[in-house]
Amino acid sequence: EGKSQHDPKKTRRVFLCRVAAGKPFDAERLFPYVPDKPKSGRTNEEWTEKMEEFNKSKPEGHDNSWIGDDRALIVGKGEMVYVDYIVEYTSTKLAGNPYVDPLMKEIRKIPRPGF
Repeated sequence: EGKSQHDPKKTRRVFLCRVAAGKPFDAERLFPYVPDKPKSGRTNEEWTEKMEEFNKSKPEGHDNSWIGDDRALIVGKGEMVYVDYIVEYTSTKLAGNPYVDPLMKEIRKIPRPGF
């Protein structure tokens, strides 16, 4: 949890995955967004506890959930995801926040499957 994970010259990887969306349901964010705070200012333990609670409270027959305005699909089972591409890059500065403008406007909405 040190500053090293935010080193602007660090080589990073982005996994582009395919997902079997299953039957998702609408859900709220697990924690409120906090600007300039990785993980919304929460610890790994808090995220793990919240995810375990979230997974226990999912409606029956649903594996995944939509968060927000169709730009995030939270996948509850790892076997429903496989890595299609791995993009590795090094940047001279930190990436912008994808959940606020101008990047938010660039993120494509995920088409919802019809059931």
